[in-house]
Amino acid sequence: MKINDITEDQIEIARNIYWDRSKSWDERMKELIQFFGVSERTTRRWCVKLGFKENNFTDNSEQYKEAQNKVIDKSKKYYFITWAQNNTPIFFPFFKKLQAYASFHNAEIIVIAGRYSNKMETLKKDTKESWADELIPYLSATSHNLNNNVKVMSHIKVSATSSNPLMGLEGLTSTESIIIGHPRLHLKVMPVIDPMKPKMLFTTGACTKENYTDSLLGAKGDFNHTFGFCVVEVKDKDMFFVRQVSADSKTGEFTDLYYHVNDKGVSRINQIDGIVLGDLHVGEHNPVVIDKTLNILLKKLTPKAIVCHDSFSALSINPHELKDPFILAKREKDGTNSLKDEINNMLNFFEKIKQYNVIIVRSNHDDMLDRFLKTDWRSGSTMKNSEEYMKFSLLTLTGKAKNGIIPYVINERFPNFKCLSRDDSYKIGNFEISQHGDLVYNNVKGGIEQFRKLNQKYIIGHSHTPSRRDGALSVGTSTFLKLSYTSGLTNWANSHVIISNGKAQHIIFVGENAEFTTFE
Repeated sequence: MKINDITEDQIEIARNIYWDRSKSWDERMKELIQFFGVSERTTRRWCVKLGFKENNFTDNSEQYKEAQNKVIDKSKKYYFITWAQNNTPIFFPFFKKLQAYASFHNAEIIVIAGRYSNKMETLKKDTKESWADELIPYLSATSHNLNNNVKVMSHIKVSATSSNPLMGLEGLTSTESIIIGHPRLHLKVMPVIDPMKPKMLFTTGACTKENYTDSLLGAKGDFNHTFGFCVVEVKDKDMFFVRQVSADSKTGEFTDLYYHVNDKGVSRINQIDGIVLGDLHVGEHNPVVIDKTLNILLKKLTPKAIVCHDSFSALSINPHELKDPFILAKREKDGTNSLKDEINNMLNFFEKIKQYNVIIVRSNHDDMLDRFLKTDWRSGSTMKNSEEYMKFSLLTLTGKAKNGIIPYVINERFPNFKCLSRDDSYKIGNFEISQHGDLVYNNVKGGIEQFRKLNQKYIIGHSHTPSRRDGALSVGTSTFLKLSYTSGLTNWANSHVIISNGKAQHIIFVGENAEFTTFE
């Protein structure tokens, strides 16, 4: 192979190998040598010539040198962070609105200097990287500590076509959350010992137009290119809140929590298309999180729909506890092995939100009750559930509870609630919200990575971990972050997803008081 024979697709593949920080440098170099089929010396020279090395262009760029010395205003309370590709026009319909929103909140804009180039550009000896003049006051290529627990790592360069831009970055900090520049929106929560102090990884979205090579990876990059930014609210030296904002690809309009920004300026909103709550598990829910959700968030943002996952927790009939006599004794003592009480508690919880349009997603913990009915009653842990066993078995036998017992008992008391089956579809805006996330298709085990591959945007639950992979989002949980069946490190977090003007945004609760913003 000669360098002039390398195709655009091959360049993209090699670039992603070069920047894959999940592998050691020696592993990556060995892989590149095999890929190119040339010596190590030639491979290193080609990597420089093809623009993989950071210093290939930036040594000649005064803009980049200035960006490496960027100093932020530490007196600011808010920071808006986005990413800009070199030698690429700004998407002004979005960027001007970002500037207006920053002015409204007295926030500092940080534009991470991003790099991406095609073969024709990088083979030119006189090619120099540059960024639009309007970006220079905000341009950054260094690291910034916004407080003790969150960092903007503008010096980290991840290929713009990387499908997993957060891969390999998990260990770059100790306990601090990090934000890196990238034209996709991704979110990942790392396992920690103390879930009250989460470690989260975010990408930013872009403020420059799509500008990719004519290749498969370039086409994928173009498809997933998102105009957006991260909002960081610094409450004090330790506490912070982060939200990812995505903008309309034509108008540049966007919504962040309580505010919508369009050509007319910044306006306060009081209604959203919907909210997908973190998995409820009534009986194990955190009352502080629920209180902040119902009495603060939803008082300010009235949702047209509330979506509930794992409404029923199945504490009273949990099949995983049947062989643990100590847990069974505890449940008998505190009364949490009463199926009747657990169902009543769930229904009483729904009294708090019955004025809304409530959507119940069929979930695996709901299924536990139907599975319980299919077992021999003598294998149960207590006789106190015998009456419910017989009553619900009869409903199943006579076909009255075709969609399952939990949907049946919910609709008996709340006939206006919409209880979805596994086969139903329900959309809020562009997002399909009918799937819990435990299964994806043909009874295959689900998960965020499985749902991101589908030809539809999804918001799912199940994992208790807020995450985002392009158009696939997963809510967190509304429960306590440490339950009887969890131990050690955890990446659980209290989080919902709100949907407004066709865009979805995670709301993440932090600390013992379940705080989620400093906005009034």
